[in-house]
Amino acid sequence: MELPDHASKQDHRGVTINNVGVCGVKYPITIPMRDKTAQQTIADIRMSVELDKADKGTHMSRFVEVLEEVYNCNDKVFSPLSSNLLIERIRDRLDARVAYITLEFEIFLKVLSPATAKRHLKPYGIRFEKNFNSQGRACDALTVEVIGTACCPCSKEISEYGAHNQKSIITLTVCPRIGEFVWFEDLIEKAESCFSSRTFPLLKRLDEKSVTESMYDNPKFVEDIIRDVYSRLDTSKYVAIEIRVENQESIHPHNAFAQIKKVFI
Repeated sequence: MELPDHASKQDHRGVTINNVGVCGVKYPITIPMRDKTAQQTIADIRMSVELDKADKGTHMSRFVEVLEEVYNCNDKVFSPLSSNLLIERIRDRLDARVAYITLEFEIFLKVLSPATAKRHLKPYGIRFEKNFNSQGRACDALTVEVIGTACCPCSKEISEYGAHNQKSIITLTVCPRIGEFVWFEDLIEKAESCFSSRTFPLLKRLDEKSVTESMYDNPKFVEDIIRDVYSRLDTSKYVAIEIRVENQESIHPHNAFAQIKKVFI
C-alpha cells in the first residue's frame, strides 16, 4: 500500500530553513583513546539539514536510519571516518546542500590524587560538531569542558590571611585544519594545566591540604587563566579557536567570565 508523502510536496512561502532535523537522539558509541584503549559511552546526537525554500519538509526518519546504518557497520566506533560517512550519507539521503551533526558525550580519564596517589575516574564533557557545506567540504569543531579552581590574586594580596576561591570552568573549542588530528585528551591536558589547581574526584586529608596550598600559591584571575590556555595552543593547527572561562564566584551573587575568539587564515 502506497501512502501519501506530505513532506515531498512543494512550499510556496519562499522561506529557506537553515536547520531542520532531529535532536536528543541517544546512541551508544565507542571512543578510541590516545593510549590505544577505547571507551563506550552514550552520545546525545543532533542531525539536521538545510531545507530549500521550495520544499515542504524533510524526512525525519531518514536521519535515524542513516545513523543506524553507519554506526552499526562500523561497530559503533566514533572516528573522523565514521563522522564523515554519517554526514555525507545524511546529505545524500535527504538530498540537501548542507548537513550538520553534533555529538555530545562524556569520556573518563584516570587521575591521581596529589599526595596519596589514589586513582579515580574523572568525567569530561565533549562536544563534536561537523557541517558538510554546499561545496562538499566538511568542517569539524571539537569542544572540551574542564573544571578546576581559581584563587583570587586580589583577595590574597589585600587579606591578612586567606583568600577566596572560585570554581572555574574552561570551555575550549578548536576547528582543526584539514589533515590535522586532535586528541580530546591533549585539549583537556592543556586546559587543565591553566587553573590555580585541578579538581579531583577523590581527596584524602593529605590531598586536600596539598590542593589548598598549591591553589593558594598559584593565584589567577579569569584573565590569567584564559591567556594561559591560549598560549598553550599551537594555533598553526587550527582554522579557528574559541575559549571561554567562567569563574563561579564565592563572594558575589554573579560570576566572572572571559572569552577569546580567533579565526586564522
